[in-house]
Amino acid sequence: MARRVVMLVACACCMALLGGCVVIPMGPSSTSSGTSPGSTSASASKPSKAPRVSGGYPSGTTQKEGQLAVTATSEPLRQTAPGGQKAGSGKAFLVVDLDFQNQTTLGIPLQPDDFKFADPKGTLLTPVPSPPAFNATSEQQLNPGYGSSTAFVYEVPKDASGYVFAYTPEVEGKRQTLRWSMP
Repeated sequence: MARRVVMLVACACCMALLGGCVVIPMGPSSTSSGTSPGSTSASASKPSKAPRVSGGYPSGTTQKEGQLAVTATSEPLRQTAPGGQKAGSGKAFLVVDLDFQNQTTLGIPLQPDDFKFADPKGTLLTPVPSPPAFNATSEQQLNPGYGSSTAFVYEVPKDASGYVFAYTPEVEGKRQTLRWSMP
């Protein structure tokens, strides 16, 4: 056990020095709580590639990590983003709505680097600039016993499919990646 902790700390130090990396575990779990197996190395500083992803739970599914419940839902593709930005030629905007319910006795930090969106090849996409209610661009605290919501906006090809949205919260000292397939 001590060897695993030392290895984990060594990997975290290397990641911090080298600019970080993100691991999005593959496939949904069959656990009854709806969480995915395994954890991830957290906080990357804008990587351009993640491992190939093969999906997650369907859009609209509520997943739990401890007493934190999170629902991610994709809206239909649209030509205009919130705030009025028009999609480029052959592109559309995909909006991912998130709802959180914190039933723990501790605050849960919502950090921008904990949210990832990848295409079927594993390339991470950056959210498009949107009104302040979107894209959770600054760290916030989800207080115990409260809920909150936000959304992320991405520009994707009109025929987009096979995308994965991932959120890696830290709940009670543990990190677990929750994933949703987005049409």
